[in-house]
Formats: sequence, structure tokens, C-alpha cells
Amino acid sequence: MKKIITIVFLLSTSLTFGQIKNGSFEMWDSVYTNTYSADLTSLFGVPNPIGGIINNWTFDYGYGISRTTDSYSGNYSLILHNWYSYAYSGITYHDSLSYRPQYLQGYFKYISGGVNGVSQGSAKVTLTKFNGTANDTIAAGAYQFDSTVSFSSFQIAFNYISALNPDSININFINGNHYCGGGGSYMVCNLLYLDNITLSSSPLGISTINSTDNLVSVFPNPSSNELTIQNNAALPFQFILYNSLGEKCSDKIVSGKTNSIDLSAYSDGIYYYKFISANGIIKTGKIMKQ
Repeated sequence: MKKIITIVFLLSTSLTFGQIKNGSFEMWDSVYTNTYSADLTSLFGVPNPIGGIINNWTFDYGYGISRTTDSYSGNYSLILHNWYSYAYSGITYHDSLSYRPQYLQGYFKYISGGVNGVSQGSAKVTLTKFNGTANDTIAAGAYQFDSTVSFSSFQIAFNYISALNPDSININFINGNHYCGGGGSYMVCNLLYLDNITLSSSPLGISTINSTDNLVSVFPNPSSNELTIQNNAALPFQFILYNSLGEKCSDKIVSGKTNSIDLSAYSDGIYYYKFISANGIIKTGKIMKQ
């Protein structure tokens, strides 16, 4: 019997200093219940959302920041979200730094919503050095977060423009760039989840055990009324399909060689899926229904 692929994204680093303080968002200076806590649950099914102030991180507006127990690891993750007609809720991080990391890495998921269901989150990182009168940029990097309903790894490579070592790091995360709108039908929207933010000198890697190409495949893409799942491992998998708002549309066990999913009742648009085996998630992706 073939063993199931196990995919592990490594956020490893040999560094023992200069890591991001509270990059796992486990420590909060204070937490409080507000209107947005209920909205996050009722509109998006977020478990245990609560507003708060994050230890070691700062923000411009606190209304678009929430803690949740839906995390990649540990007890909590952070959600940055829009609220009513206010976009660009974000957080920043500033600390000293005395070496040259190569990457900023972490895990995220992004649920877009509201009247305009298309949006993106973003990240910007700058390494600087004080020259006596001003801060010179030593390196910089950026990233855009596209929609995904399950936690995925991300990596920002630093582009060094100076041979000097930096003395500080500045990180800025921003959620969606579209308003919620809708005359109150959407109080919150564009949820950017973040967890396990760290610095590294090594790129993300993938480790496979008894790798088997195309363990499961989904076609056609784009699709119209029927989706076919090809199960080449002949093992049972749980198949879950979500719409662009993160709402679960289908949840079934696929065990045969070929399986069909009826899409005729679903609206046209982008859908996201994941396959889960007894050992955990083995594949995620997205399809277009048209």
C-alpha cells in the first residue's frame, strides 16, 4: 500500500536571536468583546473572536483587529479585517536587528467578502540603518495575500541594496483594499489571518515521504455542472469545498477511483477545496465554476 504524501512547510532557522517578538500572536495586552466579535461569527463562522491589543505590535485603528482560536498552531491567531466603510486595517512591528536575515516567513489565510468579493491583503518589510541623521534602507520586501480558506505558508525574500548590516526592522501587515459596503449587511469583511511570523536564513522547504505524483486530482477547471475527482491512491479522503466567503458548500468522503461532485446548484465564481486524509491535509486548490 502506498503511503500518503505528507507535506510539511518548514519555517526552520538556525538563528537563535533577533526573532519576531510575539510573532505567533499568543500574547495580548488586553482583549474585549465588541460588535465585530458577533459579526465575525455570524457572517464568517470565526470561532471565539474577540477584539484586543497585541503585545509588541502597534496599530492605527483597533476596530479591525481580532483574536481567534482558529490558528495554524498554538492557542491563537490574529485576524485583520475591514469594518463598515473603513478599509486598510493594519498592524506594524518595529524592533532592533543586528544581522542580515534572508526571509520573513509565516502562515496566513485570507477570506474576502462584502459587496465587492475581490480583495487582497498585503505585507511590507523594511530593514534600515541609522546613519546619524536619518534611516537608510538596507533591504526591503513585499507580499500580496490572495484568497485561501485554509492556512498556507508565505515567504518574503529580502532584496538587499546595501552591504551594511541593518540595525532595525519594520513590518506592516494590511488586510483588504475594498470597503465592506452593503448598507450594514456586512459589518466586517476581508479577513486576513496571520500566525507564526518569523525571520529565517533558509527558504521554505517541502519534505515528502514516499512521494507519489498526482495523488488526487480535480478536473475540469474551469468546470460547469460536474466536478470529477480522480483518486489515484485508492484511499479514502475527506473532500471539502468552500465558496469565496469561506462558507462550506460540500463535505463528503471520496474513496473510489473516480468520484463526481454536482455543482449545478452553485453560483458561478471561484471555489476552494481541500483534501484531508487520516494524517491531515494533503492538498488544497481552487476551481472556477462557470
